[in-house]
Amino acid sequence: MEYGHCPKCNAQALYSSASAPVGRLNRIHRAGIVTYVVCSECGYTEGYLLNPFERDHVRDEWAIVKEVNNETFEKYPVLDVSMQENTCPACGGHNIRQSVNTDALMIAQGLVASLTHYVCLDCGSVERYVLSEGDRDAIAQYWARADRPPART
Repeated sequence: MEYGHCPKCNAQALYSSASAPVGRLNRIHRAGIVTYVVCSECGYTEGYLLNPFERDHVRDEWAIVKEVNNETFEKYPVLDVSMQENTCPACGGHNIRQSVNTDALMIAQGLVASLTHYVCLDCGSVERYVLSEGDRDAIAQYWARADRPPART
């Protein structure tokens, strides 16, 4: 979402949780608060851990990923597709699974959206979506419009 538009559907209807109340739902355990940017057209969602102190904590306390499939990213350019179309944008694979259980994403006090995960079993890439149009409408109502990802401090 670097250029003010959704990388999946090209819409400019992006909304940031930066102005939303922070609840336990928008936190990563032992890491910190995640700021989400959601496309209100297709529901594609990106999350950002913005606080440098929280990132330092992750750096100090979390295990380093020892095996990253860099070969996948070196071989293939990132494709302009969505896992919702059963194609992985990272490796081009078609071995995509959708989570049965959803995560909760706090929109406003007492208002929660469902966040669905898609995983490519070939390379491990993950995409997240707010699939419910009603949830996306609520996000557009309660969150501030975003023309770029939130600034990292």
